[in-house]
Amino acid sequence: MPNSAQVAFQSNAGGRTDLWLQPTAGGESRQLTHVKGFLHASFDFSPTADLLLFGADAGGDELYQLYSTDSTGKEAVAVFPDDPK
Repeated sequence: MPNSAQVAFQSNAGGRTDLWLQPTAGGESRQLTHVKGFLHASFDFSPTADLLLFGADAGGDELYQLYSTDSTGKEAVAVFPDDPK
């Protein structure tokens, strides 16, 4: 999980707006998400676990869902997959 040695930020460096992790001491940033849709401006890491929550419109229907991943950038999963759209 991010700490004082790294910072999470949004960037379209990969061709779409996604979340990235950057070491504060320099070096290359690493893409954490690969959203197939639109990333919402809100995201946050849990203060107690390696868990990143973010909102995204993955279906292009402007109905944002809450997703989770971790600092390794594993494939994101919907937090509430059964919510109706």
